[in-house]
Formats: sequence, C-alpha cells, structure tokens
Amino acid sequence: MTMDVAEYARLRRDTKRENEVADWLRGIKESERVKFLKELAELNAFAATILIRKSQLEPVSLAVFLRYGLKVGDASSVNWWIQATHAGLGPKKLLAELRSQISTNPEGVDKALYFIPQYFVDDEKYQSSARSFRSEFRKIHPGYVRPEQGHLS
Repeated sequence: MTMDVAEYARLRRDTKRENEVADWLRGIKESERVKFLKELAELNAFAATILIRKSQLEPVSLAVFLRYGLKVGDASSVNWWIQATHAGLGPKKLLAELRSQISTNPEGVDKALYFIPQYFVDDEKYQSSARSFRSEFRKIHPGYVRPEQGHLS
C-alpha cells in the first residue's frame, strides 16, 4: 500500500481509513513515517495529529512534532499537538520539551500552558510540576501577552 499525502489530506475524516493508514505507517520505517506525517501536517494539521497519535513514533520524533505544533498552532489547535504527543512522550518529557521552548517560543508555550493541566488530572506529582512550570514561565516572561491578544485598554 502506498499513500498520496495530498490526496489523504483532502479526504473527509473516516476512522476506519485512519486506522488503515496508521497500520500502514506502523509497517514502514520511522523516517518514512515522519516524512509522510510532516507533509500531511503542512496540508492538514488535524489529520496529521490523529495519525501521529496512532503511529507509534519514537519520542524524538514526537518531540519534533510537538515543537512544530507549538510553532504553528493557534490558541486551540496547539492542544491537538499536545494530544498527539503526550502519551508517547510521557509527562516528564512533555514538560521538559515545553521547558526547552520557553526562550525560543514563548507564544507556543503560553498557549500550551492553558491545556497542560488536563493531562495530569490523576497525577498530583505532575500537576505540581505543571503549576511550577507555569510559575517559571511567568518569572521568565513577566506580563507576557500573546501578540494576537493585544493589551487591554
């Protein structure tokens, strides 16, 4: 089976097809999976995040996709990228990856901070880590306001 990325990007959502494509992706080399998913992400981010979650990528590849999502995602779609990568990264690596982006991508990290607590609802240790990470972000970027938010008059 081969898959045309542009064709797949145009298709309506179909969970049966998603599962078939995810099975195909899991059967090819990691580098080919990443290439396909990067191309798909540029054409249809939502479809890409669904397949990223189902494709059993290595943590290093998941971190690349998380960074990409933090860079290109808007205030709500950044959550798609977190959803797609958090299970494979785990809470410790997810927070470490976000922490690594504080200086280079404060806008993406700020967007992610809104969603992060929901991923640690059942884990007090990581809830605490998420809270301290938020405090760390605020210390590094006091009064940070995302460019699209503007300032209140």
